[in-house]
Amino acid sequence: MIDMLQEGIEQERERRQSQDDVNEQLSHYFWQLDREGSRLLTFSTIIRDDPEMHPAQCRAAIRALSTLRTLCAQAREFLNTLHPQVTQRVKPYGCITKLATLDYRLTELILSLAMFRPICQRVTMERIRLHLHLRTLVGPILDAFEDAMSQLAALMSKEQAEGRTQL
Repeated sequence: MIDMLQEGIEQERERRQSQDDVNEQLSHYFWQLDREGSRLLTFSTIIRDDPEMHPAQCRAAIRALSTLRTLCAQAREFLNTLHPQVTQRVKPYGCITKLATLDYRLTELILSLAMFRPICQRVTMERIRLHLHLRTLVGPILDAFEDAMSQLAALMSKEQAEGRTQL
């Protein structure tokens, strides 16, 4: 009888530890993505407002967007590998989809920037077309970023509320 009681206590302790780990990880990814997202906003302002870009700006933007894309992939991987019981409780499916959409759009922007960098100082029709294409990519990326962040914030608040009700 005592063994069963101790086993139940251990299982409850593991469940709470698991829930704390999920909260910590969700919070970690949220704040990391939020910090890197500010660079996305800066880049979008540059691409919309400045008629020219320099190769150094392109390199810096590619590096920042790649970091954001990596964080996005890590957050998605974390959500994909949650324990089945946690997955059933949290239901991260919408967030996974939003992060995948953001990843796809970031990849498209990074590739376009990589094509733009060698010609960004020339005045040619190809450069102008590519610059206009970059401008069209920025709006949907900002929307996808906001969607993913709101989904991640909703998961965090849901998990925190779940933790409070279980105490």
